Formats: sequence, C-alpha cells, structure tokens
Amino acid sequence: MESGYDDIAAYGLLTGHVDETADVVAQMRAELEEAYASAPQDAGVRVYHEVDDTFFAASSNSFIGSVYAELGAENVADEADTDASGYPQLTEEAVVAADPELIVITDEIGYGPEDVAARPGWSEVTAVRNDAIVVADADIASRWGPRLPQLVQTLADAVAAAAAVPAGR
Repeated sequence: MESGYDDIAAYGLLTGHVDETADVVAQMRAELEEAYASAPQDAGVRVYHEVDDTFFAASSNSFIGSVYAELGAENVADEADTDASGYPQLTEEAVVAADPELIVITDEIGYGPEDVAARPGWSEVTAVRNDAIVVADADIASRWGPRLPQLVQTLADAVAAAAAVPAGR
C-alpha cells in the first residue's frame, strides 16, 4: 500500500500540488482504514475474483487480491497461484469445488451475475445460492488511486454480507 501512496505523492510533487496531494493521501488512508475495519476480520469468507470467463482469477499476489487479504477473506485462487503471478487460471471444476461464498466480477467483462449463476453445476456454489455475486467497477479494481476506498468499502460490505449468511443456507 505504501508504494501507492508514494506514487500519488510523486505526482503531486511533479505537478506542483504537494499540499493538495497530502490531503488526498490523508483522506485515502482514513477512508481505507475505516473500510478495512468494517469487514469481519475473522470470518474467513471464501472469495473468488474472476478476471474473465476462462477462469483467470486474482490471487492474493495481485493488487486486488491483497485487498481481499486485508479484509480477512480466504482467496480460492491462492492455491493455484504456484508461480505467484497474481492471476492464475483455474478450472471451472476447481472453482465449484472451492465453493466460494463471494464471487466478484467486474463491469467490463461482458457478462453479469445472472450469467455466472446460470453456468452448469454452479447452482450449488454457496455464492450463487446466496446471491453473493458482486460487480465491481473495473476501472477502480484494476489500479491504485484515489477512488480505491470506494472499492474497498464495496468489497468490505460484500464480505460482511457473505459472512452474515448462516452456514448451510
């Protein structure tokens, strides 16, 4: 996270907006801290962040995956990320077997939650059964910037909602 703040500060220095940038960084830190604190850190919600329909996923070694780790979620793609690339390709069977409690897709992939839910065999996946498929803003989810707290709060709310569903539902 610190490197992201450093990048923003560097842009502020380059553009002659040091004070304004310092304010942005301070606000981001406060908002991110609040968003992370709002997630149930001990829930261990299993999350699957789908990058595309060929089952590439974001593991904890990616930028977005580090957000899930900070939220206390268990990333179902981590085991497949043997080379620590951050974006392993899973099989459909592996995703179903991992039984994520939360599935996150982005708004730029060309399909929605109903398409994910309609995949053969996915009706038994906990996230599908509990309507816990979230669409994140791809622009925010793919890069570090001042709107990151919005995304983290959305994901924290989704993790909290998934954690609140009674087991076996």
